[in-house]
Amino acid sequence: MWTIQRQESLNDLIKINTNTSKKYFCFLKPDVISSSEHLESIYHPTDFDDTNNIVASDWTQLKLHESYTVPCFYIITAHGSDISDSIWNLRSKAHPLSVFSLWHFDNHVGYMANYISAITVDLNFISHNLGITGYLTNPIAAIAAHIPSCSMQFGADEIRQEQSKYKHLDRISKGLFNYVSYENAPRAITLNTLSQEINDIADFKLMPSNDRSRYWGLTRTERYLDWAAYKCSVIVPLVQDLSTRVFDALATGQIPVIPEEIRDLDLVMTRDIQHSLGIVRIDNLSSECVRHGIIQAIQNFDDTGYLGIVKRTEFVINHALIGHRISSMLEVIDEIGSGKRDLVFGNGINGIGAYLNS
Repeated sequence: MWTIQRQESLNDLIKINTNTSKKYFCFLKPDVISSSEHLESIYHPTDFDDTNNIVASDWTQLKLHESYTVPCFYIITAHGSDISDSIWNLRSKAHPLSVFSLWHFDNHVGYMANYISAITVDLNFISHNLGITGYLTNPIAAIAAHIPSCSMQFGADEIRQEQSKYKHLDRISKGLFNYVSYENAPRAITLNTLSQEINDIADFKLMPSNDRSRYWGLTRTERYLDWAAYKCSVIVPLVQDLSTRVFDALATGQIPVIPEEIRDLDLVMTRDIQHSLGIVRIDNLSSECVRHGIIQAIQNFDDTGYLGIVKRTEFVINHALIGHRISSMLEVIDEIGSGKRDLVFGNGINGIGAYLNS
């Protein structure tokens, strides 16, 4: 009985948020809820503006302090940690008719912490779908959609300005590995092996997990140049995940070298588009395959020159910014509100829990 009441009340709640002349949403990181409401703490002012330019005109984006007095659709990013306290804190302040969702950047790791966070909201959006088990399925909050990663660091105008400013930059003909080296993760072994065997054709800018200042201590322009100084970079996943670095590489004009195990990429762009952008797919992360991939990526970069840089950056600006992903989430909630889709409770592909039907 409770499950029926839950699905009916949640469907009704979403309809209240969407079947109105004014629809509001608020996008934020969990630390903003408890510490700072300043816009820059969310991501960056350009992201706020970009999102407003991308999402449907009938949705209005609110800053956190503006959201408490009206029914609001909250999109909170989850990063593999238990953020349940922050969500309950937000619920205590927000309008009682608001709807809460998490966008799980790291549903491929931190399983228990993610689950604890997931059951405090109404909807969950996952970034990494293929190859990831449906452990987040639960009777309280439905898995709403697969919303893949995107470029999270730079805004549209910012990308174009930096690209124009450094259009004649003489890029390094090596593969870039700019990673946090999580000591206990299998990726650390891969990075260590590659750093020993292909350091003649790649630069390894690795950071320990407890000190990321080498990169995050840089200014925004310096971070852009950290990428843009190279022609290509190699994508090394943790668990078959399509990470933000694929899109950050493209946003700075690089060509990413991507192993075939990252199958989510084919859901974001067709193989024809990948080919047109110069993206190189490799069979695996063996030293031989990575070496050949870097050589091919450098060749692709040189063949297309500045026009290739523009094509890759424009792809991100037009298809892979935060605003594009938020727009997809708003489309899902609109479909629920209009009755095109319903939240139901039952025994689905990942077991008993709440599901979003078609």
